[in-house]
Amino acid sequence: MKKKLRIGIEVQRIFRAKKHGMEVVALELINEIQKLDQYNEYILYARNDVDDACVKEQANFKIRTLSSSSYPTWEQLALPKAVKKDNLDFLHSTCNTSALNLSVPLMLTLHDIIYLEKTDFKGTSYQNFGNLYRRFIVPKIVEKSKLIVTVSNFEKDVILNKLNLPEDKVKVIYNAVNPKFNVNYSKERLLDFKNVHRLPDEFILFLGNTAPKKIL
Repeated sequence: MKKKLRIGIEVQRIFRAKKHGMEVVALELINEIQKLDQYNEYILYARNDVDDACVKEQANFKIRTLSSSSYPTWEQLALPKAVKKDNLDFLHSTCNTSALNLSVPLMLTLHDIIYLEKTDFKGTSYQNFGNLYRRFIVPKIVEKSKLIVTVSNFEKDVILNKLNLPEDKVKVIYNAVNPKFNVNYSKERLLDFKNVHRLPDEFILFLGNTAPKKIL
């Protein structure tokens, strides 16, 4: 019988009410892992927030809610302390950054590095602080990571060129599509929806958040 792995998954903000893209991707990943793997042991590291029912514990999947006063102190102090205590085999950090002082190998999901490409931050103070934090952390954390996952071949090329990494350190895993978006609606229902919302024949549905980098 093969050895059971103890795998940590860092998703600090997954329990917040208004989830952004990275939290949605992480939540879908967790949902699929819980369906596919009942053998290995998983520990989810998150921060207390209002939507704590979006993920359920199961026999091999436990949730650790860690407290801290800010995003950086949670990630750089509370997270590595908990990881060391839980004696993991490795940690997967899902949202671009991670703790610099980890006691286990790190797999990092790096969605993009736009905060390293652009310096004209025009967002809120919270958004600008987040960009500055990522500008400081990401170049350091990619060096410490055993494996980096990104979401497209385009972004892989950007990461390799900007951060001067060996090609075999960065792997592409595309974001999947939730089955609820694969419903084959009838032409009549689509026409009714179009008429109700007064949509033109051609339009763009934009689902990004309000950060200036998301707006054309």
